[in-house]
Amino acid sequence: MAGAVRNGNAAMSSSTSSVDDSTNGEIQYHTDGTSFQVVDTKTETHHTFNVGYNDDIIRTTVTPEASIVDEWIEDLYASIEEFPEEGLVVGLDIEWVRLQETSQRNKIDVLQLCFDKQCLIFQFFGCDKVSEKLGNFLSDSRIVFVGSGIDKDARKLFVDYDLFVARSEDLGPLADYKLGRKNLYKKNLKVLVEEVLGEKLPKYGAITLSRWDIGDKYDKGHLRKEQVMHACLDAYASFRVGMDLIHRPDPSKREFSYSNKDFKKLPQETNQGTKATNQGQGARDASSQGQGARDAS
Repeated sequence: MAGAVRNGNAAMSSSTSSVDDSTNGEIQYHTDGTSFQVVDTKTETHHTFNVGYNDDIIRTTVTPEASIVDEWIEDLYASIEEFPEEGLVVGLDIEWVRLQETSQRNKIDVLQLCFDKQCLIFQFFGCDKVSEKLGNFLSDSRIVFVGSGIDKDARKLFVDYDLFVARSEDLGPLADYKLGRKNLYKKNLKVLVEEVLGEKLPKYGAITLSRWDIGDKYDKGHLRKEQVMHACLDAYASFRVGMDLIHRPDPSKREFSYSNKDFKKLPQETNQGTKATNQGQGARDASSQGQGARDAS
């Protein structure tokens, strides 16, 4: 997740480039192991790109249109023959702009969702309406949404747009649990990718703090190339890390145990706290029933 710092009409600048129609079909390779290809930027309702990360190509749809969001969700459901008992893993992230004068956060500007090698980037700014099907998708308890700091993202989605995420797993605490560690629960996504996958997630510096609410003002508000890549890779990396961790076996009781005193404080036992009992517990509950690793995709 990210928040751009905006001071009045001035925004932090960065050396970014808009997407050029002339590059359609041409694959642009980068030294950090990523690549970028314009598939279609002439459609009024959405733009399509191929974002490369190591050996993977993620088909990325960028849109402010509810109808395109509906199509993406319908295609995802159609591709699932049977929902895994541990939940269908989907990466989730958000982007927004924060006002510097008051430190008040604006509403979410961009929502990223990723399943397998399909990524959706939905632009709340400029959208015709918020898709009802998107709300149903996020509240589907058969799906476990994963991300770094996802509980805060889910709360902001609810506050800003009344979108309820029914089931989520925060990757930091989940990594601690599955890896038998106690030092990852507050780490960012870049660190988690290195620790869990042994890979490096590229970062685009100031692009994280860019204006997600207007995109490229010289290109009719469409997101810049670097914004598309950053948004896509954060959601895709969340999906990859989540898949790896959720399908790992639970640690043995000798490796990971609570004292009786600590156990009594768990939210699901005391009904204390604001976090729903099915959030942050989906993977642990399912895997404790002896389920083996399954490929959600």
